[in-house]
Amino acid sequence: MVESLMKEIQWKDEQIDMLQNELASLDQQYSKLFDAYQDQAIQIDQLTDEVNKVFYAYGSEQELLEQGIIEKKNGFIGIGKKLKLRTDFKSDYFTEMDATKSNSLTIHGENVHMITAHPTSSYELAENGSSSQINISDASEFWKISKYLVVII
Repeated sequence: MVESLMKEIQWKDEQIDMLQNELASLDQQYSKLFDAYQDQAIQIDQLTDEVNKVFYAYGSEQELLEQGIIEKKNGFIGIGKKLKLRTDFKSDYFTEMDATKSNSLTIHGENVHMITAHPTSSYELAENGSSSQINISDASEFWKISKYLVVII
């Protein structure tokens, strides 16, 4: 009987060793998967931050023309020219913000006029004496056409 119990203990020890090895292998696989998940989560956060980046700039028409932000296009003999965002504008002139975290902009100046296209249903413009406030009610709609906002004061 003692010999039978010793064989059973030996068999159980072998099974315990096998299960411990299997557990160690599963733990390594879990660690690899967790590291891959962490890397993906970091990458997703970085991409989300990049997607949510938007930019704005404001100034007088003359200032924005001199800085190479806008240009006058079309028209005939100086009549009917429209102001547009240049395709080769200086990006360092713009202020960066997160579209998901900022829903209003204070523009220090009067007679605010947007050069870039943004749906009028996605924002409200409020003038307060010598400054104006752009309150964005629907950020995804507001920034859908352009990630850049150019305002003339």
